[in-house]
Formats: sequence, C-alpha cells, structure tokens
Amino acid sequence: MVSYQFRSDSTVLDDGCGLNGRDCAQYRNLSVAFRCPSNCGASTGLRNPRVVGGQIANYQPLVVGGAGEGRRYRADSFVCQSAVHAGVISTRWGGCGVLKMLNRADDFTGSEANGIRSIDFPAPFPTSFVFLEDVYSSGCNDLRLVTIFFNVLSSVIFTIALGPSPKIFFWVLSFVGYWTVVVASEPRSLPPSWSESIGDFFPFLFVCYWLWNVSWTNTLQHISGHWAWVYLGPWWFGVTMNLTAGWVPLDRLTPHDIQQRPGALLALLILMSITLVLVCYQAWCLKQEKRFQKLRLPYILLGFVLVVLMFVPEHSVRIHHYLIGIFLSPLASARTNLSGVLQGFLLGMIQNGIARWSFASILERTSEVLGDGYSSEDVMPSFDLGNSGLINDFKDLKVSWKVEAEGKSTDPTLMVGVMVNDILSFIIPHINQSLIINNYLTNLTSSAVSTLSVPQLATAINQFFFRLAFFKNVDDQRTSEYTGPITFFVNNQTWLGPIPVI
Repeated sequence: MVSYQFRSDSTVLDDGCGLNGRDCAQYRNLSVAFRCPSNCGASTGLRNPRVVGGQIANYQPLVVGGAGEGRRYRADSFVCQSAVHAGVISTRWGGCGVLKMLNRADDFTGSEANGIRSIDFPAPFPTSFVFLEDVYSSGCNDLRLVTIFFNVLSSVIFTIALGPSPKIFFWVLSFVGYWTVVVASEPRSLPPSWSESIGDFFPFLFVCYWLWNVSWTNTLQHISGHWAWVYLGPWWFGVTMNLTAGWVPLDRLTPHDIQQRPGALLALLILMSITLVLVCYQAWCLKQEKRFQKLRLPYILLGFVLVVLMFVPEHSVRIHHYLIGIFLSPLASARTNLSGVLQGFLLGMIQNGIARWSFASILERTSEVLGDGYSSEDVMPSFDLGNSGLINDFKDLKVSWKVEAEGKSTDPTLMVGVMVNDILSFIIPHINQSLIINNYLTNLTSSAVSTLSVPQLATAINQFFFRLAFFKNVDDQRTSEYTGPITFFVNNQTWLGPIPVI
C-alpha cells in the first residue's frame, strides 16, 4: 500500500515498541515520502481485533487521532488511510505525500473525515506523525482505474467488431482477466511481483483448459444473445470483485468473521440462498439435457473429501473464492444464457482469486488462519481489581493480579508484563501479585505535562489503560496473549473492564 512502514513487520502490534517504547524511538524526527494507490480508504482495514486504549477496533482502518491541536496521528496508524482522513490524498486516485515522525504526544483526538472514522486515544504514546502541508508532487495519481476502463472498452470492441470464434473468445478472456488483476485491479504488491504472477500463470492455464472442456464448450455455441452482453458484464464483475463487491462484509469465510463482523451473517445467508437457487436451477437444466447424471459422483466425492478435511487436527478448511468458482463451473454448463452469465462471473472470480492470492490451500493451519489475531485460549493473568487502586495518600497506584490465572495453575517462575497506555512498561515476577507505581501521575505521563501540579495532572489526564501478559523472562519473551484492557479513571478512582477481545 505504501513505500513507508513504521516497522519492518508492518504495524506495531501489542508490545511491538518494546519495553518503554525503546524500539520506536529511532523513528522520531524523520521525514518520509510515501505513495498510496487508489481505493485505500475505509474499505481497507483491520481483519483481526486490535486494542486501542480501552477500545477494541476491528473491521475498520487503524487510524488513531488526527484531530485537535497539531493533527497528530499515533505512529501505528495505517499511513494511507490516515492520509485519506487528513485530506492529503484521494480515495479514488491515491496520491503522494510526506509525513514527519515526531516525539510522543499526550493524547490523540479522534474524528470522522473523508469517510474514515479515526479512533480516540486520550493517553500518551511515545511516537506520532503528522503530514507536511504544501508539498509539491506530480505524477502521483493512480491510473489503475483508467487501465481497467480501457480494458473493459477494448474487450467490448474486440467481441463486437472482430467476432472471434468461441475458443479464441474464451482464451482472450482468460489472458486479459488474469493480467488485469496482476497489474491494475488488485496487484499483490506495488510494483507487481512478476516472478510470482508468471509462476502462477501457467498452472492457471491448465485450470482454464479444464474449464473450457467441462463447462464453456457446451454453452458458448448455443448462446442466443451476443456474447458481449451475456459474458462480458458478469466476467468483469468477477475480475474486479475487490472493487465491485468490496462493500460486502464477507472477506473471509471463518467462524470468527461470520459471528463478529457486522452484517457478515446476513450477507452469507443471502449469498447462500442465491447460490442454492441457482445450483438447483442449473441442475434441473442439466437434467433436462441428460447431462446431470455424470456430475453426481464427482460432487459426492468432493463433499466427502471436504467432510474428511474438516476433521484434520489443528487445521481449518478454507474454501477460497477461486475454489468456489472451480467447484461450481461444471454446474454452469447448461445450454442457456444464464449459464453463460454464470460462466463469465465464475471465470472472473477464479482469475481474481488466483492472480491476487495464488493457489491458496484448501487446508490451512488454524494458527495461520488466525494470523495476528487474538488467541483467547491462552492462559493469561487475571486482574484483581478488589486489591487495586490508589494508596499512600492517593500518590501511588497499585495494580494487582491473581496467582492462579483464570482458575488454572501457572508457573511461579513466570514474569508478568504490565502494559500501560498500549506500551509495555513493566516486567516483574508473577509471584509478586501486584505492581506499585510510585507517583503514578508523574511517572506515567510525558515530560510535556509532568511540570503540572498533581491536581492539574488529574484534570489533564483522567484515564490510564492496563493489560497483563505472561513473560518467560525480562528480555521481552512473551508467552501469552495480553488480557483485555481495563481502564482506571483518576477523577472518581474507579476501574472499568476488562473488556473481552473478540
């Protein structure tokens, strides 16, 4: 998405800045030019939950701050989405800009601008960035939409004006669709990875050869309407699925996404209902043509294999959209115009999947599917809020936890890492059961506000966010996920949480 990355591992996750933010200090006072492609606005965002202060963000761009004085963004914010939020670049055409990394800021005010809602974080963070104004740039607009439009127009002219034979028509669509995804509609990287794309192209041609023999050859010569109107529209819809269907809240067919993403379950039910109706109708058409009988056994075997794969331990079945296109193509071989529409769409969907994601496996390790997601099955410390609070004339803050983590026995030699305001701040022996932060209002705030009196500090900074995790040693070797966040409110000395990370 962008030539600049805050860290080599993309965004900072959990304690990615290291103890007391030491690993992020190197990025201060650094100006970096960046370039963003088109279509990198609100449609591109988190796919796993991310804790920001006392909130759980997911299925949205990670943009923290951007409003208020200085218009600073927290340093782990997505750069391109932050640039769209700031109005530096266009969602439709992308653009260039320059950001400057700065030192810590005391708070980050969220706002909604240009279709992106930024997250509010009322606490300090060690590094931030701003976008420089009045930066001149040229040739930065992303012309991929122009390329797609040109290809669409060329395909219509080719089909209508030249009137190609069925086989030439099919193979031209196969070539053009694949490379349109690679270079324009959804490239794997910028610039495109030519070696990977060419490596997948030749196996993809074998898939096309199979599609021609089991599906297209039975239909194409019997279409009553012109091919341009039957095939091209659905085909381009499938090729550019990230643009035409990107608004559907169903990127991954995983139980977590279906349960937690707003609208995902409804979208799945609607798509499954439409698919079921089309499958039944196509099966009826093939039965009328006396060609359905030979498809029964392959589909029975396919169903049996999928059921067996579901029971492979520590793995998950992933039916990627290119596989859906391959599985359904034999049913779209009836000699009807609707079959032509379905063939065009399924071919485009297959091209979109393979050209963008390669031949992703139908069986993947559950840990790989989870990615940087949250594993709630980990044994984690648990807060003891009954023994936590202000002590020593309200100057010191005590944070306590239980020796037995969530009712499970834990190794007494483990350390406990205490994250304060999304930064790992302390690693102490687990057996201690508590952490006392002396003069907490001064020690947990930045130098910019530490000169204020204690009453002024309590007014300026009212919230502190805490999370706990087990560590093997003091060298940042974490052995568990962090707990959900709890919030300590200074004004009324109360605790809120922990909020579950789902």
